[in-house]
Amino acid sequence: MVLPRYRTPSKYENTRGPLVTRFAESLLTVPKGPRVGQPLRYLNWQRWLLNEVLEVRDDGLLRYRRGLVGVARQNGKSIIGSGLGLEHLFSPTPGLEVYSCAGDRMQARIVFGEARRQVLASETLSKLAKVYRDAIEVYATGNVYRILSADAKLAQGLSPSLVIFDEVHVQPNSDLWDAMTMGTGAREQPLVLGITTAGDDPESLCGQLYDYGVKVATGEDEDDEFGMWWWEPSGGEKAEIDDREAWHQANPSLVEGVTYEQDMAMAARQSQPIAFRRYRLNQWFRHGGAGWMDMAAWDEATSSRKIKDDEEVLLTFDGSVDEDATALGIVTMGDDPHFDLLAVWEPDDSDENWQVPRDEVDAAIEDAFKRYKVYRLMADPAYWRTELQFWADKYGSRKILEWPVTNSRMGPAVAEAYKRIKDQTITVGDSPTLRRHIANAVVKDLAGGLYTIKKEKKGSSKKIDAAVTFVIAIDGLERYNKRPKRTLRSF
Repeated sequence: MVLPRYRTPSKYENTRGPLVTRFAESLLTVPKGPRVGQPLRYLNWQRWLLNEVLEVRDDGLLRYRRGLVGVARQNGKSIIGSGLGLEHLFSPTPGLEVYSCAGDRMQARIVFGEARRQVLASETLSKLAKVYRDAIEVYATGNVYRILSADAKLAQGLSPSLVIFDEVHVQPNSDLWDAMTMGTGAREQPLVLGITTAGDDPESLCGQLYDYGVKVATGEDEDDEFGMWWWEPSGGEKAEIDDREAWHQANPSLVEGVTYEQDMAMAARQSQPIAFRRYRLNQWFRHGGAGWMDMAAWDEATSSRKIKDDEEVLLTFDGSVDEDATALGIVTMGDDPHFDLLAVWEPDDSDENWQVPRDEVDAAIEDAFKRYKVYRLMADPAYWRTELQFWADKYGSRKILEWPVTNSRMGPAVAEAYKRIKDQTITVGDSPTLRRHIANAVVKDLAGGLYTIKKEKKGSSKKIDAAVTFVIAIDGLERYNKRPKRTLRSF
């Protein structure tokens, strides 16, 4: 078993951990994977963690009132949280309140949703409780289990006895954590426990809890009521992403044969390095404004290839009005895709009244439709809906696809764009402007393990609009380049 790099030393012999383990292994089942539906068996590190978290003082009360657990993705965090929450919910002590909290309601439902499924699947538990969409209530005791997202106003007036914060790193601020922590004041032995992977903002709630936890774990600060258990490589940022020892130190389930090394090896090859370090090595990346693209790989993918007239292509468009750039990209379809920047319009800093020349943009679109066999024009509709309707009327409505630049679209497309460059499965034009926009793009974390790209800071003169057209192009290839090839039919 691999112990966490940072952990608060045990102080007392007694623990309630075995109560949770016995409850979970007697009544819960494996939620997914090859053993789905079979009786749950916690791994050695999960049992150890529950024993540590639920350490009991000599007076019989829980030692910790707050705690932070940090472990890489795919190590079974949710089943720990749901097991802990359900054992507390079905305790004979009446009037208990359990909450699953997260940065948004969808994330909050992950741990709660696992608990809800477990109750519905258990013949024993389902007879003892009423299960609602967002709550579970035990008939005999009145104990309740609810979900709560990052709206601190809703948290006022609650009296939680157990709070499980899932993925603390996506909390927008400390309001919900503070409200729930203060709400436990009337409880004799409450616990507010954060379970998360690493974040990217050291000033965030998760970053502050991490820094505080490290100080407590290393003895720099004294706080007998705060627990810290954080798995990450001992070598810190010096650890290489292909270092298997580093993998083991951050992934306790890997050592016990649950998380497979083949999966880790594939992720190390294909993932964006920052993402791999955060999600698979559980490391904080503290270099704010971390660049998105591996520029060495980008340069290797650069080609002087020119797209020929009449080639079948996708056009991609990211438009603005005056402060940002407007870019028009192009990517060839087929087995050997090539992306290039057709045109870009960047603000003239010497002209405070500068605006994007819409007539020039329209002319560039018209020229592209004349020269190439355009399968789709994929465009962010913001600020340009009138033109999009005009182009749809002119070139055909099926040719124009609105592609709003939203996190839900950008997250998967950004990851795939990075992967294609790393795998060298696409070539890109040698445009200096395109390269500059790609290099300007920095990583922004999203919920669910995804990330997107953004400017270095709001109002920055470092534009990334050409990079956005590249990301849209990759999504277009994923959508349309898998069409079955047309074949001649014999009659």
